Amino acid sequence: MKKIWFFIASDDGAVTVDWVVLTAAVVTIISIVNTMMPTAVTAVAANTKIFLEGLTFF
Repeated sequence: MKKIWFFIASDDGAVTVDWVVLTAAVVTIISIVNTMMPTAVTAVAANTKIFLEGLTFF
């Protein structure tokens, strides 16, 4: 019975769980940004092209 209570009171695995959750969050955020980035870059490039084409220097 003493071993069971020692196992329940042990918090050695809590740090591992924290790292797993943090790593999963970082991977999820990177995946979302990686998915959205090409669309955003293309839109900014197209808007910049339209803006620059409308400029006259002389």
